[in-house]
Amino acid sequence: MHRKPAAIVALLISIACARMATTFRVFSATNDEATHVGGGLELIGQHQYRLQPENPPLARLVFSTLPWLGGTRFNPHGDFTQQLHSVFYGHGKYERNLFLARIGTLFFFVIAAAALAMWTHRELGSLASIIATLLFTTQPIILGYSALATHDGAATAGVAVSLLAMSYWLERRTPARAALLGAAFGFSVLCKFTCLAYVPLACAAIYVIRIARDGTLRRTLVRDLAAVIAIVPIVAAFVVWAGYGFTVSAFFGGLASIIRVNNAGFLSWAFGDVSMKGWWWYFPVAVLLKTTLALLLLLAIGPFFLREELAWRATEAAAAAVAILAMATRSTLDIGVRYVLPLYVPLTFTAATCALAMLRDRRRVMRGFAISLIAVQCIVSAIAHPDYFPFFNALAGREPSRYLIDSNIDWGQDVLRLRGAVRELHVARLGVSLMGPADLDALGFPPHFNADSGQATTGWIAISEHSLRMFGWSWLDGKPYRRIGRSIRLYYVRNQ
Repeated sequence: MHRKPAAIVALLISIACARMATTFRVFSATNDEATHVGGGLELIGQHQYRLQPENPPLARLVFSTLPWLGGTRFNPHGDFTQQLHSVFYGHGKYERNLFLARIGTLFFFVIAAAALAMWTHRELGSLASIIATLLFTTQPIILGYSALATHDGAATAGVAVSLLAMSYWLERRTPARAALLGAAFGFSVLCKFTCLAYVPLACAAIYVIRIARDGTLRRTLVRDLAAVIAIVPIVAAFVVWAGYGFTVSAFFGGLASIIRVNNAGFLSWAFGDVSMKGWWWYFPVAVLLKTTLALLLLLAIGPFFLREELAWRATEAAAAAVAILAMATRSTLDIGVRYVLPLYVPLTFTAATCALAMLRDRRRVMRGFAISLIAVQCIVSAIAHPDYFPFFNALAGREPSRYLIDSNIDWGQDVLRLRGAVRELHVARLGVSLMGPADLDALGFPPHFNADSGQATTGWIAISEHSLRMFGWSWLDGKPYRRIGRSIRLYYVRNQ
């Protein structure tokens, strides 16, 4: 990449990182963050990996390094809740501990955005690379989930690096580049176990489309696949083995555990229905409702302007995204679009290809339309600040929790905002039913009690969107409330 385009890409990534950093102190710890940071602290401090091993250690080590250096420690004593509370509430520096942990998330975001930019540049050139970076770094849910100390942003980085390595291998199918692909695959697995399926499927989808039009690839098909099968798994296994400290028990134990969780099912809610096994359509609908309309329109309209090489490139990337989405439809963990966050790498590549084709169109109106869509994407992204991951597009209307809840909108992130509102209103006693592991006493809340969805009460009541939809609060129907962030409703119920 030439110096000027590279500088623009770096600037776009830097702006996105700055935007994400401004949210670090806005949101309270979400449901899973204490577990992931605690797992890293446990590994550093106790040299063991027992706290929820269903996720690999790499991201957790990155998240926990700065908190560790800042004095945060994991307390392995007590029950699970007490262990989790030791992570962020230790030393009375809750917001500081959160901030330090979330800095580590930027590492994976930069990797994901840079790998996407490099992949797009290799395949389509500098302008497409800039467009792809702009679309990726202004996608609200990318900014949102990548700003939390969870594995979703890391998984996105793993897929992006793997697709970049796949591009290198397709260009020159040598053993060295197959080894590079294997290393990238190993890195992705260390980011999140879902990459064990996502990366091979995405790469296979690209390869199938490529050989459909490339006679040279068809002639060397057997030799190339033999080299890949011989080299990629071995290199990937070595990288994973090294990432687990040259042991295998924790890896296979964690993998077996997450398979058991998926097979057992998970309580999910969508469109008013509850299920333990989920729905095949859950993730396609989540993507439809939580992706900016500008990107969706580029994907819908842009293909009509694709010609020859651009059409093939767009088809390859789209096939990779569809492969990831198809795999996700088999999951029972229908609790958030974040589980398919990596598909936004090939999806953004496809959208950038469509935008490039529209910009090359001879008709000025189509070029203007493409520029307008990109501009709208930036405006919508700015308006979404700081509530990036709870973002829904206009298709979801004003009450998106009617369709999807859980980490799509309510992941326990607005407790600090609730504390501010409670103090402002001088609330003396508060009923609560909130998502997440927050220690309200440690955060300085007034006396509080657990509100009951089946038992009407009076006074101040804070109900999260997840609780409202999952458990039903008919006695609150029609009562006025104050919106706290995107995920909490604060009611004042008067005596009847």
